[in-house]
Order: sequence, then structure tokens, then C-alpha cells
Amino acid sequence: IVNETLRRIQEEKQLRRQSYLERDYTCKHGCVPFERVTLIWCQQQVQYTFCNRTIIGPHADSVRAMEEGAINAYMAIIRKVGGLGNDACKAALRNWMCWEFFNKCTTDGESYYPVCHSSCFNAKESCDAWFVDCNLELEESYEEYKEFAFLDDRGRYKRGRGGTPIFSKDPSMCTGGADPGTQP
Repeated sequence: IVNETLRRIQEEKQLRRQSYLERDYTCKHGCVPFERVTLIWCQQQVQYTFCNRTIIGPHADSVRAMEEGAINAYMAIIRKVGGLGNDACKAALRNWMCWEFFNKCTTDGESYYPVCHSSCFNAKESCDAWFVDCNLELEESYEEYKEFAFLDDRGRYKRGRGGTPIFSKDPSMCTGGADPGTQP
């Protein structure tokens, strides 16, 4: 029974890794070492080489645009939940948005890790954000970057239009992450 259980665990891990590899997490605009740029709002959360996910020129401009995007997303959600007086909500949401906009690059520098499911779940729970569905978030395509949306037509948070779910429940293959005890 022990060997059978171990075999099933290994098979599940292999399937998760295969599923990860089948998704397109290519960092199309290059990876940026955090030491080479100046982050302000996300400085504490981003201490790793991250994916430049914008099409804007030099790294300084790209980083500024990404950080502004993180702040705008944070403000849109914090206003909706009325969480300005809730320190746990503000911290969880800030972490999530910084990790969302600054995905950690893989060691090969060619692709990036999606955001950890626990990051979304922690923000949802801390902020009592009923409209956030951590199983529905979609990856925006680079061509549709200008059509960025925060809420779908039913008032639920999402990113972009179309694509594949991007939260990973595997802590070894994701960006950020809340305490493992905070997710279902």
C-alpha cells in the first residue's frame, strides 16, 4: 500500500509538471534581475528576477508601467471591498498584485512561474472579496494588453480576456505564495 501511494503521488506530480509545461509561460520580453531596476511600491515583495510582461521600451519604463498596473489593480479591488482600514487585507492584496505583475522567471530565463493559488486565496479571505474567484483567473494575451479588465460582466475579478487559468497550487512552481495553511 505504501509503494502504491508513493507511485500515485509521483504520477500526480508528473501530471502537474506536464500540465505546467503545456501552458505558454514564455517571457516574451525578457527577464529582468530586480537589482538592475528601482521598484518602489513592490520593492519588498519582488526580490527575484522577474518577467518583463509589457511591450514598452527600456526596463525602467516597463517596470514603471508594471508597477502602476499593480497599484491600479490594488486600488480597484481595495475600493470595491472597502478594505482601506483592514491591514491584513491591504498586505495580502498588495502581495498578490505585486506577484501578479512581477512573475518570477525560471532559472533558464526563458519563461516565468504563474502566481500561487494561495496568494489569491489569502487576499480573497483577508479582504472578504466575494467577487474574487481564484479558479477563474485568466491570463491576458500580449496582443490584448490594452484591453485589461479587472471585473467580468458578473462583477468577478479577472485579468484580460480569454486564455488559460494561471494560478498554480504547486508551491515549487509559482510566484509568491501565502502561508500554505491559508488555502483550501
